[in-house]
Amino acid sequence: MVGLSPDALRARNERAPAPVRTEPPAGFDPWVEVNPETLRRNAARASELGGGRPVLGVIKNNAYGLGLLEAGHILDGHPAIHALAVVKVDAALALAGAGLVVPILHMGTASDGDLRELVRAGVRPSAFQENDPDRMSRLAAERGRPVLVHVYLDTGMGRMGIPSYRALPWLERLAAAPGVEVEGT
Repeated sequence: MVGLSPDALRARNERAPAPVRTEPPAGFDPWVEVNPETLRRNAARASELGGGRPVLGVIKNNAYGLGLLEAGHILDGHPAIHALAVVKVDAALALAGAGLVVPILHMGTASDGDLRELVRAGVRPSAFQENDPDRMSRLAAERGRPVLVHVYLDTGMGRMGIPSYRALPWLERLAAAPGVEVEGT
């Protein structure tokens, strides 16, 4: 809270009641029901709110509980969806192997071996690490064809991505790297 000193915050938190945790009843088996048309309608609405621009469907963490492959198949081929994105290598490879038409974007870190496997499977990696221009260029040379990448730009959250204040010289290096094609940001 604004205006409270660290000591005042600590004292307030010490007075707060402990959270109550309960166990589900024996035999309780939770489930999620997904209405495919609602998910598609939400994608169309997101595109509409963005002025008709295509949407990157971020379905990380098992599509937030909806089911990775289920959500992937529901959104695949939808006119508003430009690509689907995940954070984990295994999720990207699962989507790539699911016969989807839409491009798959990996938005996380990857070892050189994982990067090779992702690109071999047709997954677009995100570039944001300092050495990614060199890594992507080496991979393109190994493959004998360009590597399509998306730039992961950190505009202020500080989680992942190349910080915006350092991005320009890095982007120039990435754009000039032989065999690297920047497909999006």
